Amino acid sequence: MSKRLTLYIHDDNVYNGLISLVGRGNISNFIENLIKPIVNKVPNLDELEQGYKQMAQDKDREKEAQEWVNNLSGDVGHEPW
Repeated sequence: MSKRLTLYIHDDNVYNGLISLVGRGNISNFIENLIKPIVNKVPNLDELEQGYKQMAQDKDREKEAQEWVNNLSGDVGHEPW
Protein backbone atom coordinates (compact mmCIF):
# COMPACT_ATOMS: atom_id res chain seq x y z
CA MET A 1 0.00 0.00 0.00
CA SER A 2 1.37 3.38 -0.98
CA LYS A 3 1.18 6.49 1.16
CA ARG A 4 1.70 10.03 -0.06
CA LEU A 5 4.52 12.06 1.48
CA THR A 6 5.57 15.57 0.54
CA LEU A 7 9.24 16.48 0.89
CA TYR A 8 10.64 19.95 0.58
CA ILE A 9 14.23 20.24 -0.61
CA HIS A 10 15.50 23.72 0.15
CA ASP A 11 18.90 23.39 -1.48
CA ASP A 12 18.73 23.65 -5.29
CA ASN A 13 22.00 21.73 -5.65
CA VAL A 14 20.60 18.82 -3.64
CA TYR A 15 17.37 18.81 -5.63
CA ASN A 16 19.11 19.00 -9.01
CA GLY A 17 21.61 16.36 -7.95
CA LEU A 18 18.78 14.06 -6.90
CA ILE A 19 17.02 14.55 -10.23
CA SER A 20 20.20 13.90 -12.21
CA LEU A 21 21.10 10.86 -10.10
CA VAL A 22 17.80 8.97 -10.09
CA GLY A 23 15.46 10.86 -12.44
CA ARG A 24 12.14 12.53 -11.69
CA GLY A 25 10.00 9.39 -11.65
CA ASN A 26 12.33 7.42 -9.41
CA ILE A 27 12.79 9.69 -6.40
CA SER A 28 10.21 7.91 -4.22
CA ASN A 29 11.77 4.49 -4.78
CA PHE A 30 15.26 5.88 -4.26
CA ILE A 31 14.38 7.49 -0.93
CA GLU A 32 12.37 4.47 0.23
CA ASN A 33 15.25 2.10 -0.54
CA LEU A 34 17.66 4.47 1.17
CA ILE A 35 15.76 4.75 4.45
CA LYS A 36 14.19 1.28 4.63
CA PRO A 37 17.19 -0.35 6.39
CA ILE A 38 17.23 2.47 8.94
CA VAL A 39 13.55 2.44 9.92
CA ASN A 40 13.16 -1.34 9.73
CA LYS A 41 16.30 -2.09 11.69
CA VAL A 42 15.62 -5.15 13.81
CA PRO A 43 18.37 -6.44 16.04
CA ASN A 44 19.84 -9.72 14.94
CA LEU A 45 18.49 -11.98 17.68
CA ASP A 46 21.15 -14.63 17.09
CA GLU A 47 23.89 -12.06 17.71
CA LEU A 48 22.05 -10.74 20.76
CA GLU A 49 21.65 -14.24 22.20
CA GLN A 50 25.31 -15.03 21.54
CA GLY A 51 26.33 -11.83 23.30
CA TYR A 52 24.29 -12.70 26.39
CA LYS A 53 25.79 -16.19 26.45
CA GLN A 54 29.28 -14.74 26.30
CA MET A 55 28.50 -12.33 29.12
CA ALA A 56 27.06 -15.17 31.25
CA GLN A 57 30.27 -17.15 30.80
CA ASP A 58 32.33 -14.27 32.21
CA LYS A 59 32.35 -15.39 35.85
CA ASP A 60 33.98 -12.22 37.22
CA ARG A 61 31.42 -10.04 35.47
CA GLU A 62 28.53 -12.19 36.64
CA LYS A 63 29.79 -12.08 40.23
CA GLU A 64 30.09 -8.30 40.10
CA ALA A 65 26.61 -7.98 38.57
CA GLN A 66 25.11 -10.23 41.23
CA GLU A 67 26.73 -8.19 44.01
CA TRP A 68 25.42 -5.01 42.44
CA VAL A 69 21.86 -6.41 42.24
CA ASN A 70 21.98 -7.69 45.81
CA ASN A 71 23.12 -4.28 47.08
CA LEU A 72 20.20 -2.53 45.39
CA SER A 73 17.72 -3.88 47.91
CA GLY A 74 19.31 -1.68 50.59
CA ASP A 75 18.49 1.40 48.51
CA VAL A 76 14.77 0.74 48.53
CA GLY A 77 13.04 2.80 51.16
CA HIS A 78 9.57 2.64 52.57
CA GLU A 79 8.72 6.21 51.71
CA PRO A 80 5.32 6.78 50.09
CA TRP A 81 5.48 8.12 46.58
